[in-house]
Amino acid sequence: MEKNLLIENLKTKAGVDNLSDRTFDEVATVFLPQFADDEKITDDSYALPIQMLKTMSGQLRHEVADGITKGKTQWETEQKTAQQKAIEDAIAAAKVEWEKNNPQNQQQQQSQQQQQQQEPSLEEKIATAVAKAMESVTGEEGSIGKLTKRFTDYIAKTEQEKKDAHVNKIREDLKSYLLDERFADREPVVNLAIKDMEIKEDSDFDKLKIEVEKKYEKLYKDFYGDSGSGPYAGGAGGGTNTNKEFENFIKQRKADAEAAAKEAEELEKHMM
Repeated sequence: MEKNLLIENLKTKAGVDNLSDRTFDEVATVFLPQFADDEKITDDSYALPIQMLKTMSGQLRHEVADGITKGKTQWETEQKTAQQKAIEDAIAAAKVEWEKNNPQNQQQQQSQQQQQQQEPSLEEKIATAVAKAMESVTGEEGSIGKLTKRFTDYIAKTEQEKKDAHVNKIREDLKSYLLDERFADREPVVNLAIKDMEIKEDSDFDKLKIEVEKKYEKLYKDFYGDSGSGPYAGGAGGGTNTNKEFENFIKQRKADAEAAAKEAEELEKHMM
């Protein structure tokens, strides 16, 4: 499923109207791997992201409402203080009425007027309170920010575990290839050769087989020198058919020896 389509589906199914497009985009990015295969998408696929969006929406409504209430209360308190100050200033002004015509006093009055004009309005204080509430919710340290990070970390961990499991499977297949198909006769050297290889999730397995053979043969030579047996059972890197014939030969010799031992045991019993 395309990311834009997933975003539209999340908006429709969540039914919330107070989350930003950025929030929907971030949630869609986190859960997009779960919607990669259209045939596997069901209503249950949407359960977790929809729950997350509704949790964000509810938390945001609470935080914004709380921020507005605090902002309004603060403004009312400041207004009462300002009114009391105005009364005190009026009484003081009545006592010193003659200062009204004093140029220096006029400059003070102008300065006070400018200061009052710079005092933020109710709308500005509410906007500031809302902005702080939004930051406390959606920021990295906010409740929604932390929730988003936990979901993101969970998805990343799951994807990494899948990649690690796939790489480990490739290593096991390479080991089986050397031991079971090429009949490598030194398993510790096989393990060392595979451990030394750089394997990625999308590595070409055929190329890896060639590479691991070269590493195994080099390590074998480093450890054992140019020994007559070679790195593979039956000779120095003979073909698969030759190795198979050699293996069958060894099995037959072993079977013959066991049969001869059994016949000798039976003969000894009859002679006693």
